[in-house]
Amino acid sequence: MKSLTLDSQFSILEVKVPEKMIEKTVEELALPDEWSVTIVTLLKERKRRSIWGVSKGYREVIGVVRPDTTLQASDRLVLFGKTQQIQDMLEAYEDHSED
Repeated sequence: MKSLTLDSQFSILEVKVPEKMIEKTVEELALPDEWSVTIVTLLKERKRRSIWGVSKGYREVIGVVRPDTTLQASDRLVLFGKTQQIQDMLEAYEDHSED
């Protein structure tokens, strides 16, 4: 997890999409309404082949995330909000099935 603390309350965090968010749209999650957390952008894992046929991974920044954007397992979210609210949201979406 990468983070940037803006002040004593607010942060920007880059996190892996929690399992319970996979295959859900941004609109379905309603993070600003439910948690006061905003998805700033989405990083998509992509692969490309070099001229020698070697596959190399890279991240593509999606830009402004649309309400109909569906989150995938390999995506990374860039989130903005109060640090505690982001932490609470991530804990709520953790997979506790192995507990």
